[in-house]
Amino acid sequence: MRALFFLLLSSIIITFSGCIDEPANYNLTGISGQVVDRTGFPMPNVGIDATGILWAETDQNGNFGFNDMIRPYNLYTRYNSNKETAFLGLTKVNVVLTLQKEQISYTKSIRMTVDFPVLGSSRYASISFVSNNVYRSGVNIIAQPGNSSAYFGLGIPYTENLISGKLVFLEFTGNGYNAISFDKFGIKDTTLYYENIESYEFEFRNEELNNNPGELRIEPVIIAPQGFSDNFTEVYLNFDNSNKNSEILIASRFNYHNFVIPVISGLDYRIKINNIFYGDGGQESEKWVYVNPGEPATIIHSIPPSLILPPNGAINVTDTTLFMVEDNYGPGVYEFRFNKHYDYFREATIYTDKKKFRFNEFIFREDTLAVNTVYYWQVKKYSGFSTIDEYVSTPYVLNNKCTSIESSEIHHFTTAP
Repeated sequence: MRALFFLLLSSIIITFSGCIDEPANYNLTGISGQVVDRTGFPMPNVGIDATGILWAETDQNGNFGFNDMIRPYNLYTRYNSNKETAFLGLTKVNVVLTLQKEQISYTKSIRMTVDFPVLGSSRYASISFVSNNVYRSGVNIIAQPGNSSAYFGLGIPYTENLISGKLVFLEFTGNGYNAISFDKFGIKDTTLYYENIESYEFEFRNEELNNNPGELRIEPVIIAPQGFSDNFTEVYLNFDNSNKNSEILIASRFNYHNFVIPVISGLDYRIKINNIFYGDGGQESEKWVYVNPGEPATIIHSIPPSLILPPNGAINVTDTTLFMVEDNYGPGVYEFRFNKHYDYFREATIYTDKKKFRFNEFIFREDTLAVNTVYYWQVKKYSGFSTIDEYVSTPYVLNNKCTSIESSEIHHFTTAP
């Protein structure tokens, strides 16, 4: 059996930006770009393979470059030993390659302690940092009844020495993320300097807090995909042009769609409603919408793609085997995911705007798929993108083109001896 390359990469996504006016299939003078995580945080020491021959590694700022490329081309990333993911049929020259998980290394860490009036019975507080700058970690702390302080940290890139933003305190009555009413809020503008001090203390005093912020109720109209029943909804305050970590989670419930949201003066935000329906066999349909406070919201789900070939339980699979999905619900980019384990799909990841492919159509750098081995596979569709180049323009979580992700059922196959 011809070697198949299934090189591990823990949830890495490749994204590109730039404009191409000329036709494909011509020589390029070069490609340059940066590797970041999905919040825009630069990633050093990531290997980039353009052809199976050309090889680069990102520097401390996450930057890399290639010369003498021909397009369309495939691009592979390697992070942590022989781990690799393929993106097929690219043409962009100015690139940003984006890891799906947040960067946890190569950061300058800043610690913060926030003091506030002691929380009474059934009182909780959400403490968040909102910024347009790049930073690591989701800073959205929920303080519990009886607490009067909270501690958290954030990371900034090695190349930066400060970060500016707003510290937001939001007190509510309820249970965890399920608010019944919002009682107090406070906002502090701040700039954190890494060179001068690495640990900061802030205090929200009673006289600084605004009591009884306004409230609105939102009950989105949700149209489920056929055959789906159980669902989960999250509601966020979303800040346009801000870092992904700046979203503030204010509600999360199973099979419930009526939520209280705060009206906070001094903050310019939208309401983001994220809803996921769960089907049989691993199917999911995730859809999100943005509305201004007071506007109605409607979420209409689509049917996920279906796995067609190879049939479930196929044997003697090789690199000439055709993998194909059926999908009749508009354009999208497909993430083909493979693994030896049913519930962890990161052993091989292939991104393409095509509904079918064979592994002998592209080249991984090294290593092979184990023979006579059972593998599980699933396909995710990122709706709203017409081409792979659109998908790799920015991280999908920051791209307004993408408002839904549909996941197929899970099938398995066995490779040839």
